[in-house]
Amino acid sequence: MCSSDLHDGHTAILVGAARVLQRLAGEGALPNPVTLLFQPAEEGGNGGARMVEDGALDGRLIGPPVQQMYGLHGWPSLPVGTVASRPGPMLASADAFQIDVRGAGGHAAWPHLARDPVLAASAIVQALQGIVSRNVRPLDAAVITVTAFRAGEAFNVIPERAELRGTTRAFSEAVHRLLHERIREVASHVALAHGCTADASFRATTPV
Repeated sequence: MCSSDLHDGHTAILVGAARVLQRLAGEGALPNPVTLLFQPAEEGGNGGARMVEDGALDGRLIGPPVQQMYGLHGWPSLPVGTVASRPGPMLASADAFQIDVRGAGGHAAWPHLARDPVLAASAIVQALQGIVSRNVRPLDAAVITVTAFRAGEAFNVIPERAELRGTTRAFSEAVHRLLHERIREVASHVALAHGCTADASFRATTPV
């Protein structure tokens, strides 16, 4: 069995493999049956888990029960015709996080009367970059990336709230937990240093 998500490139690869297998089967019986699965909702929907629950592997839904399974993920940086692998985990967990920073709004000309969540959120973005370099073991792999920063609407008003969004990636559950713990701590304490508060929340999308 070979499984893939429904990206166009992955679909083309599996369709090509199916054509080759069909041709080989026409020349003589294959030593084992082959089932091709196209996985929906790769990230966020955990489509693979849903397919297992629906009986895609045990013979209830399609074909004979699956004895071995190989996952396929397109990797554009590899040369055409190359298949790469490695021992251990290959693709990291993927979580989404949101940090809500709250302060006290005010007029931009009187910043001393406000508690600026934009300044606090900016400091949080900077501080988060130190988690991987200073809290994660150098031989482990992890990523924290802030991808969205939203605050205010007017050029002359300090807003009451700022919002940060981003993603974390890890290759082990221990590092995964560490990232969540440190993001909460860093966000809360950095915000406090600027007279604000910050709450971090997480949404798990894909395990290691």
